[in-house]
Amino acid sequence: MDMAHKNKRVLIISIFFAPDSRVGGKRFTFLSKIFSGKFSEFHVLTIKEKFIVSRDNSLKAYGKIHRATMLPKYPIVAHNFIKRLLKKLWEDYLCVLDAFSGWIVPAVYKGYKIIKKNNIDVIIATGPPFSPMVTGLILSRLTGADLVLDYRDPWTNHTRKFCGLLGEKINRIMEKYAIKQAAAIVFCTRKMKDNFELQLGRYKSRKTRTHVITNGLFNRDKVTPISLDGSHLKMIYAGNFYGKRTVDVIAGTLNRLLKENTINSDNFRFYLFGELRPRDKQILDAYNLHEIVKEKPPVSYDKILGYLKAADILFLQSAAHVGYAIPFKFFDYLSVKKPIFAIAPKNSAVSDLMKEIDCGQVSELNDEDLIYEQLKNILLQDKIYTFSNLKEYYWDRIGEKYISVIAGF
Repeated sequence: MDMAHKNKRVLIISIFFAPDSRVGGKRFTFLSKIFSGKFSEFHVLTIKEKFIVSRDNSLKAYGKIHRATMLPKYPIVAHNFIKRLLKKLWEDYLCVLDAFSGWIVPAVYKGYKIIKKNNIDVIIATGPPFSPMVTGLILSRLTGADLVLDYRDPWTNHTRKFCGLLGEKINRIMEKYAIKQAAAIVFCTRKMKDNFELQLGRYKSRKTRTHVITNGLFNRDKVTPISLDGSHLKMIYAGNFYGKRTVDVIAGTLNRLLKENTINSDNFRFYLFGELRPRDKQILDAYNLHEIVKEKPPVSYDKILGYLKAADILFLQSAAHVGYAIPFKFFDYLSVKKPIFAIAPKNSAVSDLMKEIDCGQVSELNDEDLIYEQLKNILLQDKIYTFSNLKEYYWDRIGEKYISVIAGF
């Protein structure tokens, strides 16, 4: 890598950032460790800590951290009728761009001062939520700093809920302006980039360059395993079932394996580290799986890595509507080099990367027979997976790719 990046002054704009444990903050929380000391100036603009709803103090922040307020505060804790009403009004009718729109004006005010004081020449704005991208757009226009749009998910070329009657139109207008302003656009997966180019590529300026830079992983060879009781095989899912993801995707297969005695309460446990929704608990009840499926409370990032390191199989689910995405936990799974059993859409980004790295078995979503056969195989066969090409996805390497993009301006 050449040394052009040493003269760059960089500002990251992200709603979520350490010690915020929400998954949207982990990309730049981890990249900040790589970026620290690489640039002439390195700053991060995020929300005030009082707005963090889920903290994990094992997540370390690097760089000069600046925090802006949010008016109104979001999320709104809806513990009574008035709060529930305000929450619905804000989310459905008043927030205009997205539910974090109340951060844009304070962030622009603070960001402008940061840029002027420190001669920032590159702004990296990440989403979702996409309020940081609008913040970055405004600041780039005001100051002339180069703008990098970092897409962790698509903005308007994906089905999502927008605010009010004009929310979708406003978001489309803002995205087009941001694309036109951007010096570079970065995507987390190749499929996301391809979808963008097809739907929105015409709005780029001739100088705009697009790049694919995935999330990454740290080498966890030195992580101390934290064993769960018993000598049985242990499969772990680290996270919540949310949105269209439900435990039903695996419950039928577990029931089938239980009935034929491939698995039983003596030789197998499936541990869920997260909070199960009532409907997921009902599914477990319906299949009578409570002897082998155990719910565990969420734990810190450092601690979950220890549990993953002690597991025999790591379970991953990707929903049908997000075939372009690779869940962040996939890279955490890779970091401990334990076999992964994934259920994902056909030709998905998860499926492609699983095949490239040779890290486990991937079954097509909704193919119950294949899910059954492949989970049975991974349970019964002592197969060695190569985890080939894994070093290309270490954060050090990912950081080098990002630094090269920034150095190119």
